[in-house]
Amino acid sequence: MGETRRPQLDAGRALQQMELVAWSEGLGTCFVGIRGEQQTEVKALLDIPEDMELVTVLPFGYRVMRPAGTGTPRKPMSEITHGERFGQTLTFAD
Repeated sequence: MGETRRPQLDAGRALQQMELVAWSEGLGTCFVGIRGEQQTEVKALLDIPEDMELVTVLPFGYRVMRPAGTGTPRKPMSEITHGERFGQTLTFAD
């Protein structure tokens, strides 16, 4: 796998997806920016190798004094997808 030309963009997209899934499952999360001078301390705390770039810390958890979420009920794919034209069932090739 080659080196990406825009790693921050890839990281941002991955982080956004992680946040969306977390919230849909009843978890809280928050993008935490790390300032330059904090990099060394956070890397030492989490045993992150010094030569790696730390983009963010993304904590996950349940709110205090609030029951854990049960996730978001989802419609079946057959109800929200269409094949070729609206109203036609979408079929997936194996």
